[in-house]
Order: sequence, then structure tokens, then C-alpha cells
Amino acid sequence: MFSSVSSSDILTFKSTRASDPLTGSSAVLLSSGVSDTLPSHDISDVLLQPGVSGALPSGVSGALLSGISDALLPPGVSDPLPSGISGALSSQVFSSSHRPNTSLPFSAYSSSTSVPSSSTLNPTGIRRSLALYPDPGFVDTLCNIATHGARIGYEGRLDVQMRRPNHKSAYANPSAVSDAVHKELAKQRIFPLHQLPNRYFCSSIGVVPKRTDGIQTGWRGIFDLSCPDGRSVNDGIPTDYGVISYETLHTAIRMVAKVGPGARMIKRDLKSAFRYIPVSSLDQWCLIFEWEG
Repeated sequence: MFSSVSSSDILTFKSTRASDPLTGSSAVLLSSGVSDTLPSHDISDVLLQPGVSGALPSGVSGALLSGISDALLPPGVSDPLPSGISGALSSQVFSSSHRPNTSLPFSAYSSSTSVPSSSTLNPTGIRRSLALYPDPGFVDTLCNIATHGARIGYEGRLDVQMRRPNHKSAYANPSAVSDAVHKELAKQRIFPLHQLPNRYFCSSIGVVPKRTDGIQTGWRGIFDLSCPDGRSVNDGIPTDYGVISYETLHTAIRMVAKVGPGARMIKRDLKSAFRYIPVSSLDQWCLIFEWEG
């Protein structure tokens, strides 16, 4: 069976540059995997479609990573505001400068496509929650990705028919791979293909041990978009498209000092949030894998 990923990250079948660092790109067979948590309930209700719970959307292909946390809690706001961004916010604390990783060096979406109705993101809720965010361009990008799907930045050859064997680890642990694939199919994050399209990258999948405190707790999927060397999906994505800039401690201290007494710093763990990002149908041919075919 061939599968195509329609959400941005595959299960935990992770890619290497279609979203550096190993955080996935959508594929045609396995679409982005999901994971369990986000400590927010009301915010999730706003940003995700009705009936979807447990995560917030993050950036795309490694370039929008800081956005959602900043969008939910703009610079200088001292309250978590768990029901979305509402109430009285003083614009005095907002920084006018752009935040890191809130823009892409390539087109983030194409208005010629749209995502399926099963997509988990709620662009109306995202826009409402970020109504006071100081960078409207970033808000537009998020909402357009939720509406049209995210591009992955592939600029390589288009006359491609690449079909790679899976890694030995996948065949050595078939139940782990099958369980992961079936879960993703059930959640409509990937979809089956009955035949390959005219052009395609059918990349290798595999697994590596997932460890906690040195003890194996399961298997982590690998969706290898860097194989074969020189002719892979990632070879068609410019390296600078995956560059991430991190905020410094100095910036955090400056923001707290600007707000003054009573300021709070909040860290949100957007675990597996990439898997909620729909991938543009224009790029899904780059994200195919084969299992039990």
C-alpha cells in the first residue's frame, strides 16, 4: 500500500529538512502523526476545528516555530489568557519588531488549493485569537496555511519517479510500523494511494528506539527524506529554508522588565503540533511512502 501524508509531519516518521530538525513534513502515505498534549483546553477549542482536541498548531517546515506561543501570548502580556486572547490588552507592551521564525523565505501556501474539510485547524478561530497580535502578516500566513495547506519549499526536479526500499528497521519491527500507520489513517492524517502519481518521491521509512531516562519506551518512526544522497526530497529544498533563529535570554529579560511587576513568563510545549498542519496538495507527491504493498 502506498500512502500519502496530508498533514505536516508524519506520525513520528520524521524528515530531515522538509522541516529541520527532524520534525517532519507531510507525506503522501503517512500524514503527520499526532500526539497527545497541550495543557490548554479553551485555546485548543478556538484554534482547532470542533471535535479536535489536544494540540495547537505550530510553524511549518521549521520556519514558523515561535509563532503560536507568541500568538497566544504576545510579547509582554502577563497573563496566560487560557480562553484565547480576549479582554483588555494594552498595546503599550507589544513590540513593533518582527519575531524570529514568523516569516518564510518561500511561499508558505498557494491560494489555488484548499485543505479537506477533515483538516483540524480552524482559521477563523486562529484569526480571532490573534486579533491583537502586532504582526498581521504572520497571522495571515497561519490562517492561509490552515485554509490552503503548507508548501514545503521543494524547488528540485519535477520529472521524478523515485521509489526507495524501506530501512531494515521497519521490516525488523513490522508491528510498530503497522500500528503507527493504522492510527494515522484512522485520524485521516495520511491517506492511501491505490497507484502512484505521474511524478513521485516514495521515500524510505524505518524506526529507532524511543528512550526515556535511558530505558526504551517504544519506537520512533523515521521518514527518510534525505535518501538517496544527492537525489532526495531534501536535496531539492534549499538549506536556508530550514534555518531557525532562537530568542535570547536577554530578549526574555528585556520583555519582563518592560512589563514590570507582576509579569509572568510562560513556556508552552507544543508537542507534535506539526502533525496538525495540513500540507498543500501541490507538494504531497514529495511525501509518499510504501508499507505492506
